[in-house]
Amino acid sequence: MLPKKTILVYTNSYKKGSETFVLNHIKKLAQDNHVSVLSNVSGVQNLMENVDATAANLDFGIMYRLKKTFQSFKFLPKLWTKRNFYNGALLSVNAALKQKKYDIIYCHFGQNGKLMYELQECNLISGKIITVFHGLDFTLPQYQGNFYQNIIPYAKNIICVTEFSRKKLIEIGFNSENISVIPVPTYHYNQAILPKKEPEIINILFVTRFIELKGVLIVKHILQELRNQNFEKYKITFIGDGELFEETKEDLKDFKDNLLFLGKRSTPEIIEHYKDTYITIYPGITDSNGREENQCLAVQEGFAYKIPTIAFNIGGLSECVHHLKTGFLIEPKNYKGFAEAIITLYNDYELRNKLAEGAFDLYETKYSEKVIDSQYKNYLKKIESE
Repeated sequence: MLPKKTILVYTNSYKKGSETFVLNHIKKLAQDNHVSVLSNVSGVQNLMENVDATAANLDFGIMYRLKKTFQSFKFLPKLWTKRNFYNGALLSVNAALKQKKYDIIYCHFGQNGKLMYELQECNLISGKIITVFHGLDFTLPQYQGNFYQNIIPYAKNIICVTEFSRKKLIEIGFNSENISVIPVPTYHYNQAILPKKEPEIINILFVTRFIELKGVLIVKHILQELRNQNFEKYKITFIGDGELFEETKEDLKDFKDNLLFLGKRSTPEIIEHYKDTYITIYPGITDSNGREENQCLAVQEGFAYKIPTIAFNIGGLSECVHHLKTGFLIEPKNYKGFAEAIITLYNDYELRNKLAEGAFDLYETKYSEKVIDSQYKNYLKKIESE
């Protein structure tokens, strides 16, 4: 048995409501290693046993950060060239670390990796840095251009979750040989997978954040195409919240008899809905900032319960939605094609079951917890041997 490593996980938040995929990763690491968590915001909580957590307090204003760190910080000329020095971020992170030593530093999200590489460049921290890019950390406008240029020579251990994101990182300038693709795993929560009977109506589930990127404001075009073809034998259940929740409800009021808006729900509550769900949908778009979906976990979670999907061919969706194998992959803005796919899966019970089996097979071979855990363990072994 390998000796336990001392690992720091640096992430945006560590409290209830934080990103589930980050919390799950921390839990797995803590099974075999000594793990500490550094959060960018205050309010860290004791979410797991044997995991120490502290906050760098980047949610406070710049003057607060500077005031709290100036007294204990030894300034180095190298730091004066970093933008993160002047906004107080480097100072706050360094103070929170308190000169502790780590074997490995896992940085969830690229901007956090940037902070750690800058501290390491100034010999203020030690340990091998692994940066995990998730999507918004390289597609949002503020992270494009030259944002990452100063750390590219040092970023030797990069993980991203799709081939789509790998290509985007290479375009930014990162060395392709330093980038590994390890998807975020999909967790099966021991809910029985029940056989579906031929439906009187087709139950559709859309689990989403109500933001522009997810395509919530173009659903009306798909529903209008269904109406144009005189198809009313469907019910769409929307689960989630977000800034466009009320606007979406208003936008779809003409179709309200076929829709159910539940708002935010817990994971067990969402899984309960899979019992009666025939398909999931993802009508995502390229948003006004040029962003596209990287890895759609809601689609993949459906796969774990033998539920195929219909999705637009956006971003990294083609890596999990294989046309006529795990679902229907529709070209963007082809609302008629999207609607016809729904009608096809209502009428063709055998095709729906075939796609369901294909979706489950992909989950088991590519996205299951067991598969991803093995990939991470092998990745750590490789890093340790270098």
